[in-house]
Formats: sequence, C-alpha cells, structure tokens
Amino acid sequence: MRTVVTGSAGRIGQAVVKALAAAGHDVIGLDQRLCPELKNIQGVQQAVIDLLDRPCVYDRFAGAEALVHLGNHPHVRAVAPHRVLPENTAMNSHAFEAAVEHGVRRIVFASSIQAISGSRTLAGETIAPSPVPSLPLTADTPINPTNGYGLSKVAGEMLLKLHVRDTPDLAAVAVRLPWTHPGPIDGFRRFDLDDARERGWGKHMYLDEGFSWIDLDDAADLFRTLLERMKPGYDCVMPASDDNHTNLTADQIAATYFPGTPVVGELSEYSVIDGSDLSRKYGWTPQATRQDDAAPPA
Repeated sequence: MRTVVTGSAGRIGQAVVKALAAAGHDVIGLDQRLCPELKNIQGVQQAVIDLLDRPCVYDRFAGAEALVHLGNHPHVRAVAPHRVLPENTAMNSHAFEAAVEHGVRRIVFASSIQAISGSRTLAGETIAPSPVPSLPLTADTPINPTNGYGLSKVAGEMLLKLHVRDTPDLAAVAVRLPWTHPGPIDGFRRFDLDDARERGWGKHMYLDEGFSWIDLDDAADLFRTLLERMKPGYDCVMPASDDNHTNLTADQIAATYFPGTPVVGELSEYSVIDGSDLSRKYGWTPQATRQDDAAPPA
C-alpha cells in the first residue's frame, strides 16, 4: 500500500515509517526536515514540506492509497500557545482534504488523550472531583480539552467525521494516544507523585489521563494494524498499556484520583483505560506490560 506519513521525522513518525516499511508498504514521509534514520530503508521516500503550505501538501498525494497523519505541533508549549490551535487545524485540513481529493480511502489520525484530559492537575493540595462520568476511561468518554492542543485534536476528529459523511467509502480512525515513549525498560516513566508535586511537575499532569502511556513500538504497530484492517466509516480508539506512570494499581488510582467516580465493570490490574475494543474490532493488543518494566532509578 502506498502510504503517506506526515510528521515522519518525529519520534512516533520514525517508528511508524519503519513498521510500515517492514510490512511491505511503500512510504512517502513528509516533514519539515529529512530524517537520517530513514534514509536507507527500502520502500521509503522522504520530502521536506510545510503542512501549512496547502499547494505543496496537495502535490505530494498523487498515487497515494493511505494516510497516517502525525504532523502537528506536539503539545501546547511547542510554539507560542496562540499558534497551536489555528496551525494544527490548518495542517489537519490540508492533509485530509489533499488525501480525499486524491482518492485516498484510508486515513489514520494521531489524536490525543488530551481530547478528554480536562483541567484537573496534581498541582493542588486537594484532589477535585473528576468530570468523567465513569471508569474505565474509553474512546466514548466525553471530550473535555483543556488547552489549544487538545482542542485542535478534537477539531481534527470532527473534520474527519465530516469527510466520512461526504465520502461513504472512506475509512478513518482517530487514535487518542496517551503519553508515547520507548519502553518497556524505561525507569524514567515511573513517578513518585508526592515528589512530582513538590517539584512543580504536577501542573503538567492531567489527572483525567489516568497516568496512562503506550510503548512506542506498540503505537507504531497499532497504526499499521489499523491501516490494514480498517473498514469504511469513522472510528475513534484510545489505546494504552496495562500499566501507568505510578507505582499504584488501577484500583488505587481510581480511589485516590477519581473520588466519587463510579467504576462500571472491572478495571484492569494497572490501567484505568479500557482499550479492549481494539482487540474486538481490529485484533490488536499492546505487548508492553508492567511485568516488562525495569525498576525506577533510585
């Protein structure tokens, strides 16, 4: 399958390009810079573009069959905050419209768990009630973005829905990624929450993300799987490892950080996110687990 990957030089982009190339896809990587790590991989081409340049984006989709759209400002502090929402929205619009108008009928969009993250953080002395109606968190948890980055992802999801409405044979999946980084042996990801609060890190920990994460290779494999198994229509998924950034179980996270929030059904051992729909619909489950983890540094 001839697949365009935007944001191909980024951390997730590189992993996705490598996974697709290994599976036999012809990949066109688009980014603001060339990536040396992708230079000599068979089946991979790269081009330098600015996703804000609409004509340039359109020129790169001739002959494409699929799109993995990762190319956005990666968080609200990546550039001046007032730029994140309008520029991410423009990038999403340009990529989706170019793809659909060139006959692409498979689109996977890197959305974010920040679509539901809300404004509760670890910064305060007390834990405010959560606005989420129940646990576990799922792709059906109501949207509640807390900044321009999260809002740009919600807008991207809505734009994809519009394209699906107008293009009945289009298959589109939005993936609400949690924190994504290499693992499973990565002690950096385990937080002492009292220490994080004291150091001032807590203001960046949105509690309604449930301290979740996904392994980088798992995320890349998920994008590959979705491309190969998706069907016409729109879907939204929220993957996560059965693990979290703390030394707590899922039940302890629920009791401490989601006071009063009802638990519907059962939580997994370590995650307050239920991504089991990915197994049912696409035959995919994450491989990295807590049991693979290294001990956190002293």
